[in-house]
Amino acid sequence: MARLLWVLILLLPTACDRQLDVAESGSLALGQNLYRGGELDVEGPSSVALAAQAEFPRWSTYGGGLSLGWLGAVADPEDKLPWPQRVIPKTRAGAARMLLCDFSDDRLAALPAGSDLHLDGDLLRVGTHLASADDCCLVLVCVDPEREGLPLTLVASSNHARLVSALPNLRPGWRREGLIFRRGFPWLRCDLERGSAEWLQVGEDFGVAPGESPLPQGTQGLVDHGLLAPNIHGTSEPGVNAGEYKAYGLACAATLDRIELLTGTSNGSWTIHARSVVPPMGWSAELAHVDLASRSLQVLLPPGISTDKGRNLARAVLHADQPERPMWWLDAMSAWCASLHVGTDLELLAHHPERPPLVELITDGAAARHSPYLLRPLRALMVEWSRTNGGELEGSLDWFAEALDTLAQPEVSPSRFQAAPRGAFLRPDVNPGSADALVALQNLADAGATSVALAYDLCINPDPGQGRAWQPQRALGSIGGDASWLVACAQARVLGLEVQLWPTLLAAHSGVASSRLVRVFDGQRDELYDQLAASTTHGALMAGVADGSVLSIGHDLGQSIVTRFDAEEPDPSEWQKEAQRVRNAGWSRSIQAARAAFGGGVVLASEDVRRFDSVALWSKVDALAGGLFPTLEGTDQGQIPLWRLKELFVEHLAPAKARAEELGLPLWIAPSGFAATLFAARGPGADAPIPGGEDALNPERQAQLLEALGHGARAHGAGLLVWKLTTGERDLLGRGLGGDRGRELLRGVLAR
Repeated sequence: MARLLWVLILLLPTACDRQLDVAESGSLALGQNLYRGGELDVEGPSSVALAAQAEFPRWSTYGGGLSLGWLGAVADPEDKLPWPQRVIPKTRAGAARMLLCDFSDDRLAALPAGSDLHLDGDLLRVGTHLASADDCCLVLVCVDPEREGLPLTLVASSNHARLVSALPNLRPGWRREGLIFRRGFPWLRCDLERGSAEWLQVGEDFGVAPGESPLPQGTQGLVDHGLLAPNIHGTSEPGVNAGEYKAYGLACAATLDRIELLTGTSNGSWTIHARSVVPPMGWSAELAHVDLASRSLQVLLPPGISTDKGRNLARAVLHADQPERPMWWLDAMSAWCASLHVGTDLELLAHHPERPPLVELITDGAAARHSPYLLRPLRALMVEWSRTNGGELEGSLDWFAEALDTLAQPEVSPSRFQAAPRGAFLRPDVNPGSADALVALQNLADAGATSVALAYDLCINPDPGQGRAWQPQRALGSIGGDASWLVACAQARVLGLEVQLWPTLLAAHSGVASSRLVRVFDGQRDELYDQLAASTTHGALMAGVADGSVLSIGHDLGQSIVTRFDAEEPDPSEWQKEAQRVRNAGWSRSIQAARAAFGGGVVLASEDVRRFDSVALWSKVDALAGGLFPTLEGTDQGQIPLWRLKELFVEHLAPAKARAEELGLPLWIAPSGFAATLFAARGPGADAPIPGGEDALNPERQAQLLEALGHGARAHGAGLLVWKLTTGERDLLGRGLGGDRGRELLRGVLAR
């Protein structure tokens, strides 16, 4: 809640007065002033004018609206741009600024942290760090020395292609910090907000000095695949399947051929480097990352993962060739170039109940409302159909609708899933899909687990970004990035673990989940369930792409899934009845959306196994799942023997088992866990507070409680998913019992 209030404090002044607060120079004041003033002047060389102005519609939406103006040479003499009135002759006194420039610009040396950057021929020196200047791009936000109380967002590179490639991930910033990217990945960071003037390395070293290899340095066991295609050279790291990599290279070659068909120009030679794990920092939401300046592509390609088929390569090349094109056109054409409409279950997408209205296919903002797994194949099919029939995209919607109607409506084939899974949640403290995550999954499998539940935050609303000027653009998807989770799914499947996806739907980057906001009016409630259906659709489609077996909806959404009146409410009012009807209809719609896109198990998850009676939708799902985090605090310092603890857990879970049998559904205790302190003694369900603040951990008591929990689950034939295993193995169950000790405890609780 605190983060939400913080964002509201920032944005509310935009509706009030326009007086700037120059008494403070922190990020909060800079953000307030940026949106109070409501104006942003962008200046840059003519070579990036078209690409920068193409971003104006997106930048102008932040903070309730910004009036943007372009300073500098106009690169569009034929007036093709739809915003000619935004080219302004001089700066506006109260406007914040965004400056696109070269490393040699004199203004850079006068800025905080900018004085540490020095050009030495073709090299950029940053303190003790050294890199090719052409490989680097700087994004810096600081207090504007020419605009008291306003932020300056500066983007610098000696290579204009890097300036253009940075624009899609750029936004007006107000958090004071500097980031230097090498070949498109974060490399150095300077935290000006905390008064630091030192550039610290935060990511892998993807840059190289002139004449060196463009591949990541320090890679062990690099595999050189030679020519994957006449114009594509390939290398990979260990763990990448050679056959799948070759197929990906051929797909990229076919994509480049289609791009050449569109643009009429040759795309030259490319280098593709494949990884099987996610790097420590800097990976975006997409499976592939393109660096146009070096004509190289980094791709995530663990065994068994569905690839992007070269879509990211196509989008980057098309954006560089035609930067004035709208976002929807780039998305549609890149999807067509990558043949996303070939081999896709188009019948399923065409008849999905949450299929976007066709006008959304030619609307820039559609990516914020619809899953890319739904939107992109339909856009690719629209391009294919319009090219076959000789029509323009914008004028083909009615004809395209008729073509979709001819597709037969398919049935989703159901898949099997475990009725009583045994495993743990993976909610990492570092990147999913990383080497650390793979170790955690291996340890989970070694402990006897049969399933892993991947718990992540699924966001539909735009990211406020906490003022950062650089934020990877994401279509509707997970906060951590769908690519990382898809890699984690592939890693788990290789280890023989059943994959369950447990997204927290409607999560927010900088605030509480949308489901927890108070909804009073009909329009607000409609918006909630529109978002819920869109989020569920994306989660279901992603589960299908990841070859998952189970999708959970409702996880960590609290009161929002309470769809039955409490027994203490014998005579609800008409307003309460209507509100409950709307809630039931909204959740039923979401479940239907999941069923229409995914053939695996669909489960709801109540926050407490003792609250199953508050949910009225169990007949629509495949398992009765609920959390169990009992308070086990007492004053006798853990004298209850293990045999009695086992009895207590069996007794405690008996009502949940009875409810599951009544409904004819398997019972899952998910998620489950608890603190084990020196005072953990009483049975499940006790609600006494921790006495005297004593919370020292008692590992032996924790082992007993976990064993008792496992015994209770086995006695009732229930599934059990323990909260939580982290990727660093430091924090099993959140209580510092990772590593060998954590695996020992897991073996006991997961044993059948």
